Amino acid sequence: MSTTIAAAPPQRLDEELDRAFERIGQTLEIDRCGIVQLDADSGSFLIRHQWTSDDRFRVSEDFDFLRTPWWLSKMMSGEGLVYSAVAELPAETAQDAAYLGEQLAQSSLGVPLTVGGRFVGFATFGSIRRARVWSSKIVSLTRLITRTMGDAIARKQSALEIARLRAELIRVSRVLTMGELAAAMAHELNQPLTAIVANAEAINDMLDDPEIDSDEVKAVLSDIVADGVRAGETVRRVKALVKGAETSKAPIVLDEVLGELARILRSDAIIRDVKLTIKSAAELPSVLADRIQLQQAVINLVMNGIDSVAERNGTLRAVSVLAAAPEEGWVQLEVQDTGGGIPADVKDRLFAPFFTTKREGTGMGLAITKSIVEAHGGRLAVSSNEHGGATFTIKLPAA
Repeated sequence: MSTTIAAAPPQRLDEELDRAFERIGQTLEIDRCGIVQLDADSGSFLIRHQWTSDDRFRVSEDFDFLRTPWWLSKMMSGEGLVYSAVAELPAETAQDAAYLGEQLAQSSLGVPLTVGGRFVGFATFGSIRRARVWSSKIVSLTRLITRTMGDAIARKQSALEIARLRAELIRVSRVLTMGELAAAMAHELNQPLTAIVANAEAINDMLDDPEIDSDEVKAVLSDIVADGVRAGETVRRVKALVKGAETSKAPIVLDEVLGELARILRSDAIIRDVKLTIKSAAELPSVLADRIQLQQAVINLVMNGIDSVAERNGTLRAVSVLAAAPEEGWVQLEVQDTGGGIPADVKDRLFAPFFTTKREGTGMGLAITKSIVEAHGGRLAVSSNEHGGATFTIKLPAA
């Protein structure tokens, strides 16, 4: 049992703990067992896992453990608690017993839960219908299992914290990227807004004509609506990219994603005099991915390529994105540029956090891109091109 709990991945730990308590309860022939955890934010104690032999013995979710001070003092001091009959309890337990009422266990075993020497809750095992004796062997085994549970809970909390920090880094990376894309967004919005103003002025002039052509007015109004929709779509795409959301993986058609990226990135490429080409092979398989995160990863690589090319003088100033399926079960995205390439002494450190070759870079773009790709079960690699520049390759498993 301890081995199963220790080996359980974080996403399955709750299920394994529930199963473990059921086995313990049935094996020991007791009525109730589970884990109560201390909520660090509120200071209250919450039931996280509970098994009972009968629903009558379930402790309600709103049970206030602070009203059982004697019991809590035993848990929080690290001493724990073992009694085989209610008659063994000292007089100071009267307040606890009165609050528990019919839920008071005839025999009970409580084991403190600690993580890194810090109290985080306790495990409890109780026999409500009859008294029983807790042998030293049972006490030792339950303490061992509880210690394993505490380690597993700590591992799950660490995994959740890492996931939270990764999500926060990705969000920060989006904001930083949007700073770089501000000029592109302004250019993207300027075109439809300028057209809307021009068309509105044209309609104003038409209204002065006594022989106004209604069909012509309708055509101009249609143009205004189309340009308004186009501007709104630009804002929607950029807002979704900056805001992000909880990770939500779904089958994605890469053609659609690349089409959106082309609309987001093309203006920046034009402003910086870089030819941007985005192509995909026919009949690509879908990939299971978070759409916004995948966009962010590719944008990071394309923006790096544009930065590298923009620093060079010459006639060949290009960045290309090519999606293909070179081997069964995988989809590949290549981002290739004609910039300065990757120096040999830099290549091994390129994806390390906070490492950057840019004067004003944060050193997080490529590190976060690699994290996104690996979180999708993929791989990210870089190579230098024979005639200059670099190629970043993303490989993702097909859905």
